[in-house]
This record gives sequence, structure tokens and C-alpha cells, in this order.
Amino acid sequence: MASAPAKGLFGAESWSYQKIKLFGGVLSGAATGIVVMLDVMDAEKNFGQGKDIVGWLYTVKAFAGIANISLTAATTFTYAAPLIGRLTGSQVAAGAARAVGARAAAIIGVRILFMSAGAWLTVGAFGIQCFIWIITDDALGTH
Repeated sequence: MASAPAKGLFGAESWSYQKIKLFGGVLSGAATGIVVMLDVMDAEKNFGQGKDIVGWLYTVKAFAGIANISLTAATTFTYAAPLIGRLTGSQVAAGAARAVGARAAAIIGVRILFMSAGAWLTVGAFGIQCFIWIITDDALGTH
């Protein structure tokens, strides 16, 4: 949310805007990575307990998280490539980040598609989690 005012005040090429996009993307990817790791652990636990349906739901949710991390990284690199070059002092690093983002953009489409697909992946993963909560026993034993 902070990126919109920064972009409006300073422009898309400003350090402030690019920093917000870079740090936000990295933090979002890291948080999603933690959730994916927890989903994989829950999938293994449920497969071990013979709850295959729940295990598969956690597996699908983990793959949705991995796809979301990929889209977040592609979006982050396309927005923040100039900043990566400034921070590292290397045009090679900026070029590599730009190439990764541009290649991903060429395959999937445009940045808006990245953000839209990422949002729908998040909604889908949340829906899967809600379904898991519905079909599993309540941890407090109130079912």
C-alpha cells in the first residue's frame, strides 16, 4: 500500500518506490516460503496418520505457495532491477535481475497478470485451508 503514494510522489524510477517494491517482495516471498514449509510438514504428518485426503490438500496448497513465490519474485525483479544495480554497484546484477524478470514476463505476460495471478493463488490457498479446517477434527475437541 505504501508503494502507491511513493510512486505518485517520486515516480516509478525513484529509489523510494523501488525499495518498497523490493523489500515488500522479498518479505512476501519469505513469508510464503515459511507457510509452504509448514504445509509440507502438515502434509507429511497427515500422510503418516493415514489421512491421505488432507495430506493431498496440504500438498496442493504447498504447490500453490511455490507458484505464488515465483510470481512474487518475477514481479519484484521487474520492478526493482534498477535498484538492485544501484545497491550492488553492479550493472551485471541489475541486468540479471531485469533479465529474470523480463524472461518471466515474456512467458506469463505483464506485471498486472503476475499480481492478479498471485492474488488468486492466495485466495485459492486460503480456500483450501478453510476446507481443511472444515473436514478435520477441531483441535479443542468441540466437534
